[in-house]
Amino acid sequence: MSIVLQGTDGKKIVFDGEWLEKIPAIDLPNREHVSDFRDIQVKFKPAKRKKPATYEILIACRGFLSLTCDEGQKPKIDELTAALAPHRPGA
Repeated sequence: MSIVLQGTDGKKIVFDGEWLEKIPAIDLPNREHVSDFRDIQVKFKPAKRKKPATYEILIACRGFLSLTCDEGQKPKIDELTAALAPHRPGA
């Protein structure tokens, strides 16, 4: 079971249950093992002046994965947050 978040810029974050990966990775491989997961932050940005509402996702592992998604991705964001919750330190 993979969870795929589609970003507004065409990039994606994919979680396959073991690895988190941002596709395409521009400079360096952007692949993190779930054992390195520390936290996920989701911030809602309301619509403003012809800009649609979006969610900004920041996932902290050894490095960071970030993505901006439109409102339609909210169910997938919730699914990813729930799938990562058991891997949070201290959980």
